[in-house]
Amino acid sequence: LAPGIVRKAGGGAFWASANICARPSHAMMQHGHASVGLMTSPLPPIGPITSHRDYTSPVPPKAMPRVVPLTAAPRGGPRRTVPAHLNPLQPSDQMDGAHAAAMSIRPAEGRRATDAEVSLVCRGIRNGQVLRKQTILKADHFPSCYNTALKEQMSGAPNFRQVDNMPVYGLGAPTARGLRSVCARVAKNGETIVWFNLREEPVVYIHGRPFCVKDRASPFRNLENVGIARASVEQAEVALKQEVLAEAARFGGMLLVTDETKPLDNAVAAWGESFSYWETGISVQSVCTARELYQQLRADGVYNVRYHRVPITDESPPLEADFDTISGCMGSTVERMAFVFNCQLGRGRTTTGMTIACIIWRSIAGAAFV
Repeated sequence: LAPGIVRKAGGGAFWASANICARPSHAMMQHGHASVGLMTSPLPPIGPITSHRDYTSPVPPKAMPRVVPLTAAPRGGPRRTVPAHLNPLQPSDQMDGAHAAAMSIRPAEGRRATDAEVSLVCRGIRNGQVLRKQTILKADHFPSCYNTALKEQMSGAPNFRQVDNMPVYGLGAPTARGLRSVCARVAKNGETIVWFNLREEPVVYIHGRPFCVKDRASPFRNLENVGIARASVEQAEVALKQEVLAEAARFGGMLLVTDETKPLDNAVAAWGESFSYWETGISVQSVCTARELYQQLRADGVYNVRYHRVPITDESPPLEADFDTISGCMGSTVERMAFVFNCQLGRGRTTTGMTIACIIWRSIAGAAFV
């Protein structure tokens, strides 16, 4: 193992020194340790859970084809105003009387979406392969996603950090602007950036901000796709982009999305309360997939970025094939290279990837490692 990485006997965990982790593990907080660690077993939520609405509907969603089978698993911007009008839609024969009546809703300027509007869209409008009935598009960034105890703070790149004496970095899902800030930070001397996106859930960028699909009844839980292939995730993201654009076109360039309020305490990743609002100005130019975002960055010619998608399930150990993929992408040389890992928050899966990279990097560097 790399220096500073110790296996905990019988605990199923790897403890890492330096700045690998973005937060202390549950066990270490109980024992008063100040260092941080990587746990391969599920952890309880960080911070108290505050109340939030349960949007569970009494009407079960209809079966439909989908790109990726999705099940719930533990999770892990600025508000927009609502235009004074909402394009009327034709009532569907699948909607009940309440939904048909909701067609005439005209949201007042400057307020969030009402429960009736959310129900209309999630139950009556959404019927895609990825953006399905009773699903929401939730912003990846929320008020408590930044660990302010980390020595480096970077806007748009939550929980950014570097392992001591190694070109290994980690962070949460970056915004479009945050992505460029990270590249400028890790490639100061023209390094080649090898970027690993470890998310298995479909993500879409809207106005430069990352959003992912979640169940309407569980807005704080990720959707799980254990063992899903890279091609399947990226195929789902292409489908999600098209579904977002189609839905926004029906509402005159508006899209119903979900965010959350600031939690009652200051704990990292504590839950606030979810709310929905109308994102405006949706067009082909304002929506892209994760891969398209990195392709745009590479096309600018400023940074040499090699983008890799390695889907890993949150709060679970990676598959053996994931180790092989990361090792193969890192190559056989570490000269003028920077290895960057991200998941949603830059904590669980990112820490796993960084630990793997430290082991591999130490093996490649050999005697040159100081």
